[in-house]
Amino acid sequence: MKKIIALAILMIFICTNAWAQPTPPATPPSPESLGITAPSPTSSTTAPPASESSQALMTTTAASAKAATPSTQSVSATSTYMIVPPGTSAPNKFYIPYSPSTVASCYFGQWVPMWLDVKGYGPLYSYEWYPNGNLVSQYLANVPYPSWQKMWFYGDATGWHTLQYYCNGWSNYVYVYVYAYAGSTPTPPPSSCNAKIVVSSPYAKGYSVYVDGSYQGGDGQNGDPLDGYFTLYVPGNQQHTVKVYYQGGTYQQTKTYYCGSTYSITISAPPSGSVPPAESAPVYPTQLPSYPVYPTQLPSYPVYPTQLPTVPVAPTQPIASAPAPSVTPY
Repeated sequence: MKKIIALAILMIFICTNAWAQPTPPATPPSPESLGITAPSPTSSTTAPPASESSQALMTTTAASAKAATPSTQSVSATSTYMIVPPGTSAPNKFYIPYSPSTVASCYFGQWVPMWLDVKGYGPLYSYEWYPNGNLVSQYLANVPYPSWQKMWFYGDATGWHTLQYYCNGWSNYVYVYVYAYAGSTPTPPPSSCNAKIVVSSPYAKGYSVYVDGSYQGGDGQNGDPLDGYFTLYVPGNQQHTVKVYYQGGTYQQTKTYYCGSTYSITISAPPSGSVPPAESAPVYPTQLPSYPVYPTQLPSYPVYPTQLPTVPVAPTQPIASAPAPSVTPY
């Protein structure tokens, strides 16, 4: 019985660690160090198809990934070079903007298709290193079985971007260079393409929410009930920085929010040294009051004998009778 319980605990531990979001094993090498140059942005588009704009990840086929190759596109040696984390196996394959290319480019505000040959199954996480070195990771979907998947890259910052994903195993890196504006204002996602964000807190009521530096509202503000919940919408398929200001602290999150998806931000613990604003905590004395101290040992008193001393006993013989007095008659 003990062996069965121990085996069950071991299996739970293995599954928990296998499905938890992993940390990238290494920082990817820069494209400059690999001799990669930015290609012409010929495979980018102003927006994904309407049928794909609201999905973070969608099932596709290997034929679709290869069919995306432009007929006039030349594939260089560097664009198909498989760059994997050092010392780590990478069973999954990652391509952009078609298979088998791993290097692409686009203009700022444009989109590029990415193709994922997923060899495993389970939760799929994406990782993107921005030109300033920031790493943004997020959960995309649960992949029930090995398959081909498709997602879209959005050029929201100029410079080199490096991407990777994990699904029961790492993928190779792909590199995307984002050029500045192509002479006109980039096309943002359609206004109907929004992502929903729900901010909640069990204790920090009355907080304020900012997105990309702009005030959006908050709990108990502008008609919102003071209940610890606040819902807002942001343009989808874009990166945003959400800041929540509450009594005693600030919460910040930067990530890409995809169309049609719902994201939760929960402030679950009060900052150190602060009292939750929702209720006042009872104050207990830190020092007990002084009480008189009684002796733990009784004082010593003189000890008296418990037996009376022996008194000499008088003889028991009767006392001799004295002679009777004589009476002289008158």
